[in-house]
Amino acid sequence: FDYTFTVASDTQGFNLKQASLGLGDRIRLKFYYKMDAGKTLEDYVFEPAGSYTLDFEHDDEKGMDCVIVGGINPYELDSYYGFTVKSKSGTQLTQISYSPLSYCKDKIEKSSSDKIKNLCKALVSYWGQAKNLQ
Repeated sequence: FDYTFTVASDTQGFNLKQASLGLGDRIRLKFYYKMDAGKTLEDYVFEPAGSYTLDFEHDDEKGMDCVIVGGINPYELDSYYGFTVKSKSGTQLTQISYSPLSYCKDKIEKSSSDKIKNLCKALVSYWGQAKNLQ
């Protein structure tokens, strides 16, 4: 469940920082980013990699904005979601393809928190059961 992340040499002020996974009645991926001073969302074009919509919000706690892919079903945790960020002139700045299981794999391998590791292992097991029932 490796992911792809491509960054142009000149991001024109758009800097993708991290991803997180939100759990609830539906699962969502959040991609956090920062923009250089003076830049706004209107300076960029966001193209989803699939037939889903991208939502945007500000996370006051982290002090960053994020792009959200929501509405992910449990049996779709192995599917890849992502987007391309382009400048208004059409230059590709950043592209990411990521799955909820990419997040889990990373946390299981690298997190120092047993709680996070166990949650991700449980989510992988949950996905396996949901996939079998689909």
